[in-house]
Amino acid sequence: MTGPTLDADAEQAPLIPFDAAARKALELTFREALRLGHDYVGTEHVLLALLENENGDGLLTSLGVTKARVEADLVAALDLS
Repeated sequence: MTGPTLDADAEQAPLIPFDAAARKALELTFREALRLGHDYVGTEHVLLALLENENGDGLLTSLGVTKARVEADLVAALDLS
């Protein structure tokens, strides 16, 4: 028995529209993954991108979370030095 297959004529799911800010966040996420030499995009890259996008004025920064600290902790946790 094989798994389910997609029919070539199957209806495609509609695209979910997003605004310019969401597009920028996604692009920054991808760039963070590339910059760190990762071949995947994970939640750590999303966090770094959000901190980059906040530019020091966002909620995370107001709570004391900085991109430099998150990146240092990430590098230490993943032993990327």
